[in-house]
Amino acid sequence: MSKLLTKEEILRGADKTETIFIKELNGEVEIRQLNEAQWAEIESKTGITFDMKVPMGKDGNPDIAKMGQDVKMKLEVDEIQKKTFEANILTCKYGMVMKVTEEELKKITPPGTIEKIAGAIKKISNITEDQAKALKIFRKE
Repeated sequence: MSKLLTKEEILRGADKTETIFIKELNGEVEIRQLNEAQWAEIESKTGITFDMKVPMGKDGNPDIAKMGQDVKMKLEVDEIQKKTFEANILTCKYGMVMKVTEEELKKITPPGTIEKIAGAIKKISNITEDQAKALKIFRKE
Protein backbone atom coordinates (compact mmCIF):
# COMPACT_ATOMS: atom_id res chain seq x y z
CA MET A 1 0.00 0.00 0.00
CA SER A 2 1.35 3.45 -0.89
CA LYS A 3 1.33 6.36 1.50
CA LEU A 4 -0.05 9.82 0.88
CA LEU A 5 2.85 12.24 0.46
CA THR A 6 2.96 15.56 2.23
CA LYS A 7 3.76 18.80 0.42
CA GLU A 8 7.17 18.87 2.13
CA GLU A 9 7.98 15.34 0.94
CA ILE A 10 7.03 16.21 -2.64
CA LEU A 11 9.08 19.42 -2.70
CA ARG A 12 12.21 18.18 -0.95
CA GLY A 13 13.38 16.30 -4.04
CA ALA A 14 14.75 19.60 -5.37
CA ASP A 15 17.09 19.69 -2.37
CA LYS A 16 18.83 16.42 -3.28
CA THR A 17 22.50 17.06 -4.06
CA GLU A 18 25.41 14.88 -5.04
CA THR A 19 29.12 15.44 -5.55
CA ILE A 20 30.57 14.01 -8.76
CA PHE A 21 34.18 13.67 -9.85
CA ILE A 22 34.94 15.15 -13.26
CA LYS A 23 38.12 13.54 -14.55
CA GLU A 24 38.57 16.21 -17.24
CA LEU A 25 38.63 18.93 -14.56
CA ASN A 26 40.54 16.82 -12.03
CA GLY A 27 38.07 17.72 -9.32
CA GLU A 28 34.56 17.47 -7.96
CA VAL A 29 31.39 19.38 -8.78
CA GLU A 30 28.29 19.52 -6.60
CA ILE A 31 25.07 19.00 -8.53
CA ARG A 32 21.37 18.97 -7.65
CA GLN A 33 18.13 17.68 -9.08
CA LEU A 34 16.24 19.72 -11.63
CA ASN A 35 12.71 20.79 -10.88
CA GLU A 36 9.75 20.45 -13.23
CA ALA A 37 9.89 24.05 -14.54
CA GLN A 38 13.62 23.81 -15.25
CA TRP A 39 13.24 20.53 -17.13
CA ALA A 40 10.37 21.98 -19.20
CA GLU A 41 12.58 24.93 -20.19
CA ILE A 42 15.46 22.60 -21.07
CA GLU A 43 13.13 20.42 -23.18
CA SER A 44 11.94 23.49 -25.07
CA LYS A 45 15.53 24.14 -26.18
CA THR A 46 15.70 20.79 -27.95
CA GLY A 47 12.78 21.36 -30.34
CA ILE A 48 13.71 20.39 -33.90
CA THR A 49 11.81 21.49 -36.95
CA PHE A 50 11.45 19.58 -40.18
CA ASP A 51 11.02 20.99 -43.67
CA MET A 52 8.62 18.52 -45.24
CA LYS A 53 7.24 18.61 -48.77
CA VAL A 54 4.14 16.46 -49.09
CA PRO A 55 2.87 15.72 -52.63
CA MET A 56 -0.64 17.00 -53.22
CA GLY A 57 -3.24 15.39 -55.46
CA LYS A 58 -5.43 17.17 -57.99
CA ASP A 59 -8.20 17.28 -55.39
CA GLY A 60 -6.02 19.38 -53.05
CA ASN A 61 -5.48 16.56 -50.55
CA PRO A 62 -2.17 14.79 -49.82
CA ASP A 63 -1.45 12.11 -52.44
CA ILE A 64 -1.00 9.03 -50.24
CA ALA A 65 0.26 6.89 -53.14
CA LYS A 66 3.12 9.28 -53.90
CA MET A 67 3.86 10.12 -50.30
CA GLY A 68 6.28 7.23 -49.80
CA GLN A 69 8.22 8.23 -52.91
CA ASP A 70 8.17 12.00 -52.69
CA VAL A 71 8.22 13.04 -49.02
CA LYS A 72 11.48 14.80 -48.32
CA MET A 73 12.79 15.89 -44.96
CA LYS A 74 15.61 18.31 -44.41
CA LEU A 75 17.32 17.82 -41.10
CA GLU A 76 20.07 20.23 -40.15
CA VAL A 77 22.70 18.35 -38.15
CA ASP A 78 24.36 21.56 -37.02
CA GLU A 79 21.00 22.82 -35.72
CA ILE A 80 20.55 19.65 -33.67
CA GLN A 81 24.06 19.91 -32.23
CA LYS A 82 23.60 23.58 -31.33
CA LYS A 83 20.26 22.94 -29.63
CA THR A 84 21.64 19.95 -27.74
CA PHE A 85 24.60 22.05 -26.56
CA GLU A 86 22.29 24.89 -25.45
CA ALA A 87 20.09 22.40 -23.56
CA ASN A 88 23.18 20.94 -21.84
CA ILE A 89 24.36 24.45 -20.88
CA LEU A 90 20.96 25.18 -19.33
CA THR A 91 21.00 21.80 -17.56
CA CYS A 92 24.35 22.66 -16.00
CA LYS A 93 23.27 26.19 -15.08
CA TYR A 94 20.25 24.88 -13.18
CA GLY A 95 21.77 21.66 -11.91
CA MET A 96 25.12 22.86 -10.57
CA VAL A 97 24.97 24.03 -6.96
CA MET A 98 27.49 26.82 -7.56
CA LYS A 99 26.15 29.94 -9.23
CA VAL A 100 27.44 29.95 -12.79
CA THR A 101 26.27 31.81 -15.90
CA GLU A 102 25.63 30.32 -19.33
CA GLU A 103 28.51 32.41 -20.74
CA GLU A 104 30.89 31.03 -18.10
CA LEU A 105 29.79 27.47 -18.83
CA LYS A 106 30.46 27.94 -22.55
CA LYS A 107 34.13 28.60 -21.72
CA ILE A 108 34.70 25.29 -19.91
CA THR A 109 37.36 23.07 -21.43
CA PRO A 110 38.03 20.41 -22.57
CA PRO A 111 35.13 19.87 -24.97
CA GLY A 112 32.68 17.25 -23.76
CA THR A 113 32.85 18.35 -20.11
CA ILE A 114 29.47 20.13 -20.25
CA GLU A 115 27.83 17.02 -21.71
CA LYS A 116 29.30 14.88 -18.93
CA ILE A 117 28.08 17.20 -16.15
CA ALA A 118 24.65 17.52 -17.79
CA GLY A 119 24.41 13.73 -17.98
CA ALA A 120 25.08 13.43 -14.25
CA ILE A 121 22.45 16.08 -13.51
CA LYS A 122 19.89 14.20 -15.62
CA LYS A 123 20.77 11.00 -13.77
CA ILE A 124 20.30 12.55 -10.29
CA SER A 125 17.03 14.08 -11.58
CA ASN A 126 15.81 10.61 -12.63
CA ILE A 127 15.67 11.60 -16.30
CA THR A 128 16.51 8.46 -18.23
CA GLU A 129 17.85 8.32 -21.78
CA ASP A 130 14.49 6.91 -22.87
CA GLN A 131 12.72 9.96 -21.44
CA ALA A 132 15.20 12.31 -23.09
CA LYS A 133 14.75 10.55 -26.44
CA ALA A 134 10.98 10.80 -26.12
CA LEU A 135 11.08 14.57 -26.64
CA LYS A 136 8.59 15.87 -29.14
CA ILE A 137 10.58 16.47 -32.30
CA PHE A 138 7.81 18.01 -34.36
CA ARG A 139 7.57 21.24 -32.38
CA LYS A 140 7.36 24.63 -33.98
CA GLU A 141 10.17 27.01 -33.11
